Amino acid sequence: MAYVNKRPGKNGTERFTGLYKAMDGTYKSAGTFDTEERALEIAQAAERHARLQLAETSPADRATVTLATYMEVFLSTADIEANSKETYARHLTLHVIPYVGKQRVAEVSRETIHRLLTVVLKEEGASQTTILHTRTALSAMLQMAWDNGYRKDNPVRGIKLKGVPAKPIVVATRDQFLRVYNALPHQPAKVLARLGVSSGARLCELISFIPEDFDFDVDMLAVRRSTVEVTARYHPTGDRFLTREYTKNGEHRRFKVDHAVSVMVREHIALHGIGPGQVIFPVRLFASTGAAGRDRLTQEEIDALGFTGELPNGRLYQHGTLGGYVTAKCRCRGCKQWSADYARDRKRRRTGRSAREWSPAWRNDPTEYLGADVWRRIWNTAVDDAGLPFPYTPYQVRHTHASWLIDQGVDLARVQYRLGHGDLQATTRYVKILDEEDPKAADVMSAILGEVA
Repeated sequence: MAYVNKRPGKNGTERFTGLYKAMDGTYKSAGTFDTEERALEIAQAAERHARLQLAETSPADRATVTLATYMEVFLSTADIEANSKETYARHLTLHVIPYVGKQRVAEVSRETIHRLLTVVLKEEGASQTTILHTRTALSAMLQMAWDNGYRKDNPVRGIKLKGVPAKPIVVATRDQFLRVYNALPHQPAKVLARLGVSSGARLCELISFIPEDFDFDVDMLAVRRSTVEVTARYHPTGDRFLTREYTKNGEHRRFKVDHAVSVMVREHIALHGIGPGQVIFPVRLFASTGAAGRDRLTQEEIDALGFTGELPNGRLYQHGTLGGYVTAKCRCRGCKQWSADYARDRKRRRTGRSAREWSPAWRNDPTEYLGADVWRRIWNTAVDDAGLPFPYTPYQVRHTHASWLIDQGVDLARVQYRLGHGDLQATTRYVKILDEEDPKAADVMSAILGEVA
């Protein structure tokens, strides 16, 4: 999508540079002009010309274009989600182009692709998940080549690969969730977590909520948009966050939330002065006091922590040091503060930028969306402090919501609607969790064997 950048000119005048999306997906200059209207006009014309050139590919070019060249065509014209396109680009660039990028699209054989997916990538150490994702990306690209007349088939179709066992769905009990909830550092984090477990909304939906999505008089919530993070190349204006006016499955949904969380969100909006159309959970509320939202320990407080427990080698390490964090693997506040300081200093030395310069403006993103990385740091710190016996990720809060509802007898179809699942099969996975946790068989064995040790 063509757009204009304003820049200062000589003698206090302003100049306008038109930019258009070229055939390879990158933005190029269409020239600098005196008026914004002229710059946009020329940029739009250049973009139309680029599209027409692509549509007029000659038969000779179709017969000789390589996979590496066609990948750029595919990424710049495929009608797929920006975050999916970014994933495709990563897998094609890393796992296809280095091996078969010089082969012609019209001539690359099914045998070659089969060997790439089943032998070469395995020998290179790629995981089975990576291989499956690479197959998906390559199939999408060669399907477009078939549709556009570059070849007479899609050689990836029908290639069978071993699947990857599904990761176990982990849920927390009420008490375990409350331990994490109480360990969260501030009010905005608690409201976000409470709304997440009460609604089952995805994080990309939670960070997109605005006041108009709530009808507080009747405790109703409308889920109608989602926000994803993409690199500048795949964003229409080069920003970091891309908001889509639909959810992951393409549909809007509206349902009731419990009154307590409705009141919490309403008070949160009033407390922080969130206006109409503004995101309810802006990143400034989460990052203003550091990634974990905690006050820093002073050196005296770190010294007072003393030493870690004795290791097998008989050594002790001071908390808040390299040895404490790396060798003793301690995750107390002092050791984690040392790790955060080390990572920040290393980034500053590598980039030459101070912490203050790492701002949303530098990232070329004017929005206030809460990034997944910020929320993960806050959430994981609370999980560590809560001492849960298993890793509990932010996404598993959604699993917890579903399993609690099913455990209390809520109809599967209603749970499916709240979660926004495209089909009921995805929702029935949570029934298995309840079967796994059913104590009847264990109780029978306990009755039979008693206290036999």
